[in-house]
Amino acid sequence: MHGPVTAALGFGENWSPRAIAKTQQQGQPVITAIERFRAEHNDELPPSLDALVSEFIPAIDTPSAGDRQWRFGPLHNHEDEYFLSVRSRHMNEPSYYGIEFLQYNSLDKQWTVFRSES
Repeated sequence: MHGPVTAALGFGENWSPRAIAKTQQQGQPVITAIERFRAEHNDELPPSLDALVSEFIPAIDTPSAGDRQWRFGPLHNHEDEYFLSVRSRHMNEPSYYGIEFLQYNSLDKQWTVFRSES
């Protein structure tokens, strides 16, 4: 895919509604594994997603959207809660306009798509 369609999808990244929905589905087993880890470790967050593999999840699927890399960590101002996200590798470029990232937030227990304002 080249030209305007590629730009609309994030400079070659796939931000189609289908890729976003698939990424959310791919993230659900990861979220379940994080919650299982927390249940067995006094509500502590795992140190990384790799710490979940084998005991809590057989493998972590590569996300379909964005830069195709999961990010995970504690939420700012809510260290006992976490986020799981995938982002655009172009989100910090001044001329980029589009979806910046897709994030699950354990505080709200929902996925949110964040778009650049201008």
